[in-house]
Amino acid sequence: MGLRPARAASRRRADAGSSRLARSRPGRRHFRSDGAIDCRLRGLCRGDVVYLEVRRGTRGQGAVHDARAGGYDLFRGKAQCNACHRDGGPGEDPLFTDFTASNIGTPANPRLPYYAEDRPDALGYVANPAGSSFIDSGVGNFLTQGQLLSQPSAVDQRWVKLAPGNQARIQVPTLRNVDKRPYPAFVKAYMHNGYFTSLKAIVHFYNTRDVLPRCQSMRSVKVRHAGRRRSRPTT
Repeated sequence: MGLRPARAASRRRADAGSSRLARSRPGRRHFRSDGAIDCRLRGLCRGDVVYLEVRRGTRGQGAVHDARAGGYDLFRGKAQCNACHRDGGPGEDPLFTDFTASNIGTPANPRLPYYAEDRPDALGYVANPAGSSFIDSGVGNFLTQGQLLSQPSAVDQRWVKLAPGNQARIQVPTLRNVDKRPYPAFVKAYMHNGYFTSLKAIVHFYNTRDVLPRCQSMRSVKVRHAGRRRSRPTT
């Protein structure tokens, strides 16, 4: 991926076990954000005064400045955000991405219509033959099957051998303007499938991802709910 050895090692640590939500990692350090990371991320807008002050080492005063500066310390330190969302360094610009791909264990988003598009449309096209069982394999799927929406899609056999190590990896997005919205009440969608709708939810996910029990599959949830509907008494 073109990473320097130190950053490559950091990436390997970040990816270790990330595709399994239930696995605990001994010694994993958790952090209380108290809104600091959330406040910090909201400040990543181009030209943000507080961000520029922190970058220059000339921190302003006031609660907002303190919260964003504290979030910046977490961003670059204990939270390890900077391992992937690079904010600059020797020979780097603050682009807030390292242009690699990672599997962080983002849950499937059952709100996506794609999971219900397993039947032919008026033209006989089936967008998602797997239905609710579809698993987004990210880069790994692209390397082995090409682009789903452009079939037949040529697969370069030289890259197929790299697929097992790239399962469910998605390109790391930039965090620039991550909270920019057309109006304050506008609800944004985060991660590649829009599962999260707030920065606070993302911080909570990273804090609990390797501690809480593994999420049930969409198929088991669907079957359970179907069973409840069948057992509901009629009136």
